Parts: sequence; C-alpha cells; structure tokens
Amino acid sequence: MNQLSFSKKSVIIREKWRINREQLEKNKLKYKLKWTDNKYLSYIDVAIECFGLWLKLTGQYKKGIENAEQINVKELELKFKNLPDAFHNYKILHLTDLHIDTIPGFEEIIIKKIKKLNYDVCFWTGDYRKYTSGDYKQVKEPLHKIIKNTHASDGIFGLLGNHDTWQMVSDLEDMGIEMLINESIILEREKQNILITGTDDPHYFPSKYHEQALKTEKSLFKIALIHSPEMYEEAAANAYNLYLCGHTHAGQVCLPNGFAPLKNLKKGKRFLHGLWKYKSMLGYTSPGCGVSGLPVRFNTQGEVTLITLKKEA
Repeated sequence: MNQLSFSKKSVIIREKWRINREQLEKNKLKYKLKWTDNKYLSYIDVAIECFGLWLKLTGQYKKGIENAEQINVKELELKFKNLPDAFHNYKILHLTDLHIDTIPGFEEIIIKKIKKLNYDVCFWTGDYRKYTSGDYKQVKEPLHKIIKNTHASDGIFGLLGNHDTWQMVSDLEDMGIEMLINESIILEREKQNILITGTDDPHYFPSKYHEQALKTEKSLFKIALIHSPEMYEEAAANAYNLYLCGHTHAGQVCLPNGFAPLKNLKKGKRFLHGLWKYKSMLGYTSPGCGVSGLPVRFNTQGEVTLITLKKEA
C-alpha cells in the first residue's frame, strides 16, 4: 500500500467558530418546547411523535423498525479525468446520519456491515444523536465501538450535522476522528495530492465561514464533505469534483411511489438522494445509516456507502 500523509489547514480559528456556533445553538432553543431540564423539542418533533402514535395504533410501527434495521452496503465507482494516478482505485467509506441512540444496539448492525469491507479512508458527515439538543453522552460508547471497528489505513475524518453540538468536537477527536471544522486537508500519495474540505452544518447553522472554507486552490482534485446538499452551488463555483453529504435520509418515510413528503431542505431539493451532477461536479446524497425522530423507515433503505475513485482514461 502507498504511504499517505496529510496536512491540515484551518480557515478560521476554532475558538472564533465555537463562539458563533454556541450562540446559534442558543438561538435555536428559543423556538423549541422545553420537555425536561435537558431536553427541548421542536414543533416538528412533536408532530413526528404524533405520527409515531398513529403508526402504533395502525399496527405499522414494528414493520417500520424492521425496515430501519435493514441497512445496505451501496458500492459506487466514480470516474474523474483529473484524478491523480496515485489515487486510482482509492476507496472511501462514507457514513452519515447515524443517529445512533434512536435504535438500541444499532451500532452492532453498522459494525456487521463494515467489518468485512476494504477501504482506504472513512468520512463521517454528521448527525450522531437523535435529537437536536440535550445530552449526547449516550452516543459516545456506541460511536466508539464503530470507530474501533473502522479499519481505515488513511484515517477517519468527520464533521458536524444539524443534530450535533459544538461540544461534541473534542470528544469525537479523542475517539480518533479528525474533525474538519471549516477546514481542509491535503492527502498525499507518491507526491500527488487531493484536497478534502469539511464545513460545519449549513442547514441549521449557516455562516460566512462555510463559503470561506470552500475557497481553496482550484488546480487540485477536490472533495467537499458537507452535512447536507445545500451548498452545491458554492462547492461547484470553487471547482470541487465530488460532493458527499447526507441529512435527508432519502425522505425516511416515503410513499410507495418513492415520493418524500418531507425533504427537510431549504435548497437543492432535487438532490434529495443518490448520485447527481451539478455543472462539472458529481455529488452523492446518502440516505444515511440511521433514522431520526422515529426509529422507522418506509419505502427507503439506510446504507453505508463504499466509493471507489477511478481515473478516467
């Protein structure tokens, strides 16, 4: 195997980002209902709980849980003309939207899916807990189990989603995830480079820092890691080749024809799930591993994504 090294560039001082993110999180609480001392629910959370009650009354709740527990390994081969030769057949494991405390023991399902896979690097694109506020200590142990079973020779890189808090960053880094908080890394093999940029969540916590983070050297092959597809225009304008995201759960609960009543996107709704293209940039919106709100899926399937980068002849 080729030896890989990486260097990291911070766009802004993390303390400056933390102060901004902390204030945005506090502002969000103003529009939520206080459930307990530690737990706040949004109005949509309340609506989701009512839907869950309806599922139980109609006998569909158990089936929804069974659907949510059936996650798939999705394999993709993506070809790029400007991919450096040293990264031909480079394999990426993409995990997103674990919401690991929604279904008890869900980490074992994920571990079973990834333990036999071969890959070079692992990207986590956010949403580690069920709710958007409150405690997160309950997710630390199951996340650590997954990390211990993630055998990425070139490391694990992650970012925050809209369900996550700034307070998680140090804990996730202590577990072994190299967090990208509006930061970029340069991966080097055989003196050839690719650039990876990770931004903070743009869905709940939009900030000028996100766009600043994407203003990177255009001559490199570049991958953007962003929780949702909502920054597709900014990434394409800065010559990113690949955009990896999640957030949407592919709708999570869809009609039999695949229509998603809830897309949970402010822009880019046509990029709800799957492989897409915007201008010269390829994107992939994963349906995510887990589920949020309710532990159910209907007419969608969770996944872990294995991507092989190919040099197009």
